[in-house]
Amino acid sequence: MASRRGVIVLLRSLHRRPYLILSSCSAAPPVHFLHTTRSICKPKMAENFEFQAETKNLLDIVAKSLYSDQEVFIRELISNASDALEKRRCKHLEANKDTNIAYEIKITTDENARLIIFEDNGIGMDREDLVNCLGTIAKSGSKKFMEEQSSQGKMSTESIIGQFGVGFYSAFMVANNVVVKTRKEDSDKGYLWKWNGGDSYSVEETDSLPVGSRIEVTLRPGDAAEFAKKEKVVEVINKYSYFITLPIIVNGERVNNVDAIWTMNPKEVTSEMHDTFFRQLAKTHLPHMVNDRPQYTIHYKADAPINVRSLLYVPSHSVSQLEFASSADQSGVSLYARRVLIKVFFFFFFFFLLP
Repeated sequence: MASRRGVIVLLRSLHRRPYLILSSCSAAPPVHFLHTTRSICKPKMAENFEFQAETKNLLDIVAKSLYSDQEVFIRELISNASDALEKRRCKHLEANKDTNIAYEIKITTDENARLIIFEDNGIGMDREDLVNCLGTIAKSGSKKFMEEQSSQGKMSTESIIGQFGVGFYSAFMVANNVVVKTRKEDSDKGYLWKWNGGDSYSVEETDSLPVGSRIEVTLRPGDAAEFAKKEKVVEVINKYSYFITLPIIVNGERVNNVDAIWTMNPKEVTSEMHDTFFRQLAKTHLPHMVNDRPQYTIHYKADAPINVRSLLYVPSHSVSQLEFASSADQSGVSLYARRVLIKVFFFFFFFFLLP
């Protein structure tokens, strides 16, 4: 009886301890053998894989996630042109090169062809630049330029706008195809970069190109086609890029003439300058105040711990209830970075009417 109990205890012990295996033989009489085994696991070699992505889908995600409005592609391509011009200007100043170059950004529209063209006589690009910058998402040539200038203690790059290397792809939101023609100043070779709406692009050498870059954007049919209209392009420039220091020419006419006075020393800004600047802002945001002037002005600047320039206007115009209701969602604070509008923060004011 005692031995039977011992067997039962042993079997229960084996059941609780999986590393002990009970094997049986079919021969009579059945005899139970106890085997203790040790599992020796050989390490398996890891397999390496590359991430696979549909480039076209990735470009769509990048463009549409970063930009809520299609119109911002005009802002981004103007900013890229401005950076190209600033790089060339810096290069000439560092080399003490005396040139009478009229640095400017030209935009041409063709409504019938659904075409908008951006041109600059800036630093231009070679084959390596096209592959590295236009062919690589989030690689910024402007950021690299600023880092090089800073590390070498060269000229200030405060006028350089781009930093993230994604602005060019905003054009993909509205384009059927994009063509870039470009040549560097110190090279006889020009290059042609083409994207036809797929997940690849081509680069080929070409001749007889002026120094700088020309970007031709063929717009998709539908709502994107409105950006081939001059008046729409001017509207977007007034909203986002009006205060860029360089001239912006649309179909032969300069559209930006007022300086960004918030960047100036408050003591150097006259009341007449404030009036002109206020009316330019009103033209874009509050048309019913375009002939008004500010009643109160707060112009503030600080250099530490961060560089901040701010300008607040209180209009002298007596706002009616109807005007207030129609423009409440357009009043607020506009955030600019390097003279380019990034975002408008709208304020909603609550007030009580006294009897």
